[in-house]
Amino acid sequence: MTAETTAVSVRSDWIRVTVDACQVFLGSECEDLDTFVANIHELAARAPSPATPLEAMIFRGLIAEIMLRELAREGLASQECVKVLASNAPRVHDPASRRPATHPKIKLALALMSASFQRPHLTLREVAAAVHLTPWHLSRLMRKETGVGFPGYIRALRLNHAATLLRTSSRSIKEVAAEVGYKYGGDFSKHFAKQFGVTPHLWRRRHARK
Repeated sequence: MTAETTAVSVRSDWIRVTVDACQVFLGSECEDLDTFVANIHELAARAPSPATPLEAMIFRGLIAEIMLRELAREGLASQECVKVLASNAPRVHDPASRRPATHPKIKLALALMSASFQRPHLTLREVAAAVHLTPWHLSRLMRKETGVGFPGYIRALRLNHAATLLRTSSRSIKEVAAEVGYKYGGDFSKHFAKQFGVTPHLWRRRHARK
C-alpha cells in the first residue's frame, strides 16, 4: 500500500463505529449547554481515533456540523451560520439541482467517492459495503439527499478534476482521461463534452494557463 493510498483510505470498522456514535448523539437530549458539551466529549471518546488524514477530515466535519446545528437549534448560533456551513460543502458541477447531503452515511459515502473517484472500477457495491448499506439503499438515499445518483456523481467528480488538469497541466488528453479513472478515451471525450459543452481539446485552448 502506497503512502498516497494510505492517506486517503478509510477503515470500514471506523466508519461503522463513528456513524453509530453520531446517531447516538443525535438521539440524545441536550437540556443545556453543559450537557451539550459533555455529550460532544462523549461522542469524541466513543468514536475510535482517526488513523488517516481522510478519516480525520471526515470526523472533524461531522463534529463541526453537529455542534453548529445543535447550537443554532438552542439559539446560540444563527441559522445563517448553518447556511454558510452547508454552502461550503463540496459540490459537483452538474446537475444544478444537487443538494448538500445531511445523512451521516451519505456524507461518508460522498467523502469516500471524492477520495477514490480516480479508480476506474470503483463500484456502487463497494462504496455501499464501506458505509454498511445495501447498494439499493445507498442509491436511493443518494438520490434523495443530493438529487444525483451514483454514476452521475462519480462522473461529475472525474470530469471536474479532468477540467482542472486540462487547465493547469501539460498532460495529454489521453493521460488526463486515465488519471481521472476513464479506461476509454472516447467515453471521456463524450462525457466531457456533454457536461461542459465543448471537447476536452477546446476546453484546454480556452482555459489553459498562459
